[in-house]
Amino acid sequence: LFLEEDPDHPAVCQALQGNPPEEVVREAVRAVTGSVAIERSLEVARRHAERANEALNGLPDSSYRTALSDLADFTVRRRF
Repeated sequence: LFLEEDPDHPAVCQALQGNPPEEVVREAVRAVTGSVAIERSLEVARRHAERANEALNGLPDSSYRTALSDLADFTVRRRF
């Protein structure tokens, strides 16, 4: 999502081309973490998790359905 807003960001583009210098990686990380891309990504992930849980609601109650729902919820709540 970062590249949707800034498709030509030099450090990010260079970092994605493979084997970049460490300083380029640092600059790319600063650019991404200083943008709204991470929060936007989490919003997209939350919507997907909601849709997944809605789809699961059509299945019979079971430990498998609960595990899948818990997994969907966990992926958007975790902070690592």
